[in-house]
Amino acid sequence: MSLDCVQYPGDGDLVDVYGASKLKALRTVAIPSSLPAFFAAIKISVPGAITGALLVEWLATGSGIGYAIVSAIGRAKTSEVWAYVVVITVVSILLYNLVSLLEDYVLDKFGFAKAK
Repeated sequence: MSLDCVQYPGDGDLVDVYGASKLKALRTVAIPSSLPAFFAAIKISVPGAITGALLVEWLATGSGIGYAIVSAIGRAKTSEVWAYVVVITVVSILLYNLVSLLEDYVLDKFGFAKAK
């Protein structure tokens, strides 16, 4: 990352006036102001990462939950398929909520107001 390209919203002018270095501006303004978007991106990517892992298990390894789902479908074991789907859904929800808790904690540390 180049410190010459640091761009930050509104508060950056004040940081420049007080003569802060680019590193100080990055640490005190740019990074904290990017945290809400960062956590939104993580929350969006969690289910996609789990889906990608299942796809790789199914296509590349021949083992794991992804392969077990396809195998259960082939053996017409719908209850087993739905059990796997429930497990995957619960794991996705837990990871999403874990990221949400981490987001609340970090944004509270930086003084962001909670959305209602």
